[in-house]
This record gives sequence, structure tokens and C-alpha cells, in this order.
Amino acid sequence: MTDTRTTAQCALLLAVALCIQILRFILPLPPFASMLIIGTGINLMLLFLAHRVSVKGAVIASIALPVTAFFLFALFLCMG
Repeated sequence: MTDTRTTAQCALLLAVALCIQILRFILPLPPFASMLIIGTGINLMLLFLAHRVSVKGAVIASIALPVTAFFLFALFLCMG
């Protein structure tokens, strides 16, 4: 597998994981259900990323996803 293909797959799977994370603000679910559904989706994407692409990509995603979740929550608080 070429390096460009690996980078593209990692970026696409990271984008899907971020879309799953944004569902928390779109779907009106109770906190426990939101944590269960979205947390499971994020973990599934991280496992799929480690299996399909590389462990390095999964490590990068596991650092990027909580940071973006923090900034999304801060943006949500600022907007009202």
C-alpha cells in the first residue's frame, strides 16, 4: 500500500469519526444514551482505523479526537 493511500484512508476514517462525534450535538439523546452510542461508534472507528490502516494512524486519531471534542464542546458553550 502506498503512503498516499494510507494517508487518505486515515484522513477519511478520521473524518467519519469526527462526524460521529458531532452527532452528540445534533441528536437529542439523554446523556447516557449519547455516551453509549457515540462512544461505541468512536471506539469502533479507532479499532477499524488500527486494523485497516495502521496503528500510527489510530494513535494520531486517538489524540486528535479528544482535542476536537473539547473544542466542539467549548464552541457549543459559547454559542448558547
